[in-house]
Amino acid sequence: MMIKSDNHKGNRTLPRDQLLFLWAVQMEYDDLSTKSSEAEKEVNMLQIKIDDINNNLSKYKKEMDSRKRFLETRLNSLEKQSFTIDSYPKVLETAQREKRYS
Repeated sequence: MMIKSDNHKGNRTLPRDQLLFLWAVQMEYDDLSTKSSEAEKEVNMLQIKIDDINNNLSKYKKEMDSRKRFLETRLNSLEKQSFTIDSYPKVLETAQREKRYS
């Protein structure tokens, strides 16, 4: 790596210790730049995973709400029916049959 400086006395090369310092700074910059790029890729990958998880949570919440509404409706319909202990087996059989077909 040859870095030159311009001054009024003409072109001179920088002293060796300054060249080594600039080389070390450039190496450190390149290393940090690479690490920064890798970190950015990892952040992007994690953001995609977070978005995927949030979408799945949203789907599960909708499904859970739908099941809750179904069970509440079913419970309300059972509460409206008046039946005795003797009619319970028939109601249970009907519910099981409906469950198999739904």
